[in-house]
Amino acid sequence: MTQNKIYVLLNIVDGETSLWTLPEILEEINRDRSEEWTDYDESDWREGLDEFTNFQLLAEVDKDVPEKKRHPSFEANWESDYD
Repeated sequence: MTQNKIYVLLNIVDGETSLWTLPEILEEINRDRSEEWTDYDESDWREGLDEFTNFQLLAEVDKDVPEKKRHPSFEANWESDYD
């Protein structure tokens, strides 16, 4: 289930990585669009991320994965973004 995931995204402009939830990603993809725009959703957001943002998906992590099994960069970002 995608609601239990956190996505590690790379900003290809400045090289920064950050953690995002799917609702945050969808908001970024679909923001500031015309009335004719058809929103991306849970089924096709990866295409929208590639086509309409400056972000690249690096990883997706289950929120329920025990800390000892998470990548160290995930923990560093988690502490700053979600605590």
